[in-house]
Amino acid sequence: MPAPRVHAVRVPFYYSAPPPSADMGADGAMETPAAAPALITYALLEVISFGDRFFWMHVSESPASGQMPRLGSCSVSVGSTLCSTDHRPSISTTQLLEFEAARLQDVSAGANTTVQSVFAAGLSAKLAHGVTKQFHSPVTVYVNCSIEGDRCPSLLGTDGGSGFDVTYRFGELVYREAFAMVARLLKEGGKDVGVP
Repeated sequence: MPAPRVHAVRVPFYYSAPPPSADMGADGAMETPAAAPALITYALLEVISFGDRFFWMHVSESPASGQMPRLGSCSVSVGSTLCSTDHRPSISTTQLLEFEAARLQDVSAGANTTVQSVFAAGLSAKLAHGVTKQFHSPVTVYVNCSIEGDRCPSLLGTDGGSGFDVTYRFGELVYREAFAMVARLLKEGGKDVGVP
């Protein structure tokens, strides 16, 4: 097995709330200008690639000090291409580890379900699907999510699966950066790379 390759990126997450639609003037023009995007946080994404088929990803907020982020909930998704379905990816996702959150969360959505585990499962499934579809190669993607604190519900959504506009924007940013990192590692490994 080849030596693992490591790639990490610290990505700023800016957000500007959309202006309320009730403030439209008679001519349809906005009466209040949109606010400038504000820096919400930095997402820290670390990927370890074991060959071209196994990827381990850790997602956290960039720590203020030099300390390492703790482990969080972990999910794994396995992507395979089924010949009987015109090479459409088939994805299987399993929750591997569930760490108790530092703060109490509403877990009414299911036993041992936190927003971190929902986020990890969704991201691992989406990455496995995207990589399998783009590169026509089966992959296994492990995602460990350790984002917690006051911004956690707005960044990751609620345990019941609902979210806010900021939640969707943050998810888009993390997926886009994560896919780009995996694609870069695959390109280094000799795979044909395209952007989904």
